[in-house]
Amino acid sequence: MGLLHDAGLAAVYEQDIFGLNDLLDKLGERGLPIDQQRRLFVAAELGEQRLELLKKMELLLPLNSKRFKVRKTEPKVEGWIEGSVIRLVRTCTVCNALKPNKKHPCRKLESFSEELVEVVVKEWCFPIPFTPSLDMLKRYCLAKGYKVPTKRDKQTGQIRQTMDETAIRRMALSHSDDQLFALVLEYREKDKQLGTYTGRIV
Repeated sequence: MGLLHDAGLAAVYEQDIFGLNDLLDKLGERGLPIDQQRRLFVAAELGEQRLELLKKMELLLPLNSKRFKVRKTEPKVEGWIEGSVIRLVRTCTVCNALKPNKKHPCRKLESFSEELVEVVVKEWCFPIPFTPSLDMLKRYCLAKGYKVPTKRDKQTGQIRQTMDETAIRRMALSHSDDQLFALVLEYREKDKQLGTYTGRIV
């Protein structure tokens, strides 16, 4: 209290802090009322804004930065893209059959052997939705020819790649003509608000 007296703040402390202790204790016991409808509305709005940001980021991705699920047989659901790729396939040198199994008749012949042959095969792929994770942002940087940010781990002392907020802000400054990093920062802010302030309910 001596320092408060010297600063001329003793009366302020007595009135606005010490004098309100009983009232503040009672308020703390009751808690603060929450408008559940408003909370749900804000959460839904933040969820929509976050999805819109993901759509904007998706449009900025070069094809070679995207990840795909791949199937060798035609899927029965829509959304898969049909394409042709060149694969090395095991081939019977006697009859040119592809992928000869254990019961393949040519295996009984002394001249039987296998070789890898380039074959054009059909495949179906489905793009994995983009999320601003470390892995997907690294793929984006590599596709664009950017150096992936690094930092030293305080516990181990090792240098590791990172896409934390500081790294993203630096990338946004270094590549000011690239909108993706600014969108990532905005997305993460919305995601934080959605998870911290409203609860992850959408």
